[in-house]
Formats: sequence, C-alpha cells, structure tokens
Amino acid sequence: MATITYNVKIRDIEPLVEGCWVAWSREMKFSFLEASLAHYLNEANAPNESDRKSLHIEWKSINSHIIGTLGRHVAPALAQELEEDMSAAEAWSLLKKRTQQDGIFAKLNAMHVSLHTNFSHNTPTIDTLSELNNLLTSIYKGGKAPTREEWSIILMLNVLEESDYDSIHGHLIAQFQNSRTTPSQKEVYDSISFAGYKHK
Repeated sequence: MATITYNVKIRDIEPLVEGCWVAWSREMKFSFLEASLAHYLNEANAPNESDRKSLHIEWKSINSHIIGTLGRHVAPALAQELEEDMSAAEAWSLLKKRTQQDGIFAKLNAMHVSLHTNFSHNTPTIDTLSELNNLLTSIYKGGKAPTREEWSIILMLNVLEESDYDSIHGHLIAQFQNSRTTPSQKEVYDSISFAGYKHK
C-alpha cells in the first residue's frame, strides 16, 4: 500500500500545446514541488530491483497518478501518446520532446509573443510578469541577445500577420519550423517584395 499521499493541486493552467513547453512545464513543476513529488519527473528516481516490494508498489502508484494528471493538462493529441505503463519521467521527457521548440524558431516565436503580451485587468499582473520572464529566458537562451537580423525578421513577420499578405506569413512560418528550410533575412525580404510585385 502506498505510504505517500498524492496531493497535487494544479491551478489555472492552459493545456500543453506545441511551443508552450517552457511556461507550462515551469508551472507544472512548481505544482509537483508543492506536493514533494517533483523527483518523480527524474528517471533516476526509479527504484532498484533489490528494493523492497512495497517501494515498487508505491512508486508505480504515484507514477500512475502523475500520468493521469499530465494527461488531463495536455492537448488531446498529446494525451493519446501517454501510456499507463510509462514512468512519469518518460512521459515528461516525451511531452518536452513533442512541444519544445528548438533553434531560431523558438527565439523568434518568443520575440513575437513578447511584442503581443499586454497587461490586463482580467489577468493577475504577477502572471503576466511571469510570462514575460519565461519569454525572456527563451529569447536570451545561452546568454546571447537577438541579432539585428533576427529583429529584422520578426518585425517583418509581425507586419505580415493578419494583413493582405497573411498567406506569405503562414508560408514563412512553416519554413522557420523546419530547420532545413530556415530562410535568411534577405529571403524573407525577397519573399515579401515578390508578393508585393505580383499584386501590382
């Protein structure tokens, strides 16, 4: 019988979707820390074969609860990838792999979202400040500030969004999501120029 009480309280948090791993995982980890269960998200927590049977039963019970909790706080498509016999650490790693953005797209996306983040009476100020802090972490990942070229790209993409050239915006975003087709500042500029020429 498990001797640890599973008492994880998840406060208002949006289901995990692609690109939101940093903010989502931060909030979820704090919830598991409050319940003294964050170590279950680390594979090193697994009991050894020589450990007593009761410890194995306890570990499986807590893992099962955590999988259930994670499954209720992710997008349906992600929830379908979680298996009952997974460890919490395996599930955590899988969700990170599926939703964490890498490379320039992650930085550009964080820059874009930061430009559209506003304070509101409907959202606690501390939550907005926390979101901005998470975005800054992504923007300055590795201690490197965005370059002039990166700012130029994000400003051009920002102007394209929800404009007469929104289809070009979608096409360029798709290229940035694929590390093999990431366009340069000049290629973004040329794509916009060509689209403008076609509409003359």
